[in-house]
Amino acid sequence: MRKVSIACLSRKTRLAMAFKLMMSAQKKWRKLDGQNRLSEIIRGIE
Repeated sequence: MRKVSIACLSRKTRLAMAFKLMMSAQKKWRKLDGQNRLSEIIRGIE
């Protein structure tokens, strides 16, 4: 059996695959509960 590595794909191809995967996942995300408090969370991180 021949070993295949991700190195055989170009950087551009890997980025395109990752982008498509994220766009597909985004369709299944749900809205945040308490999105009106998001600014408080961000301030807490800083």
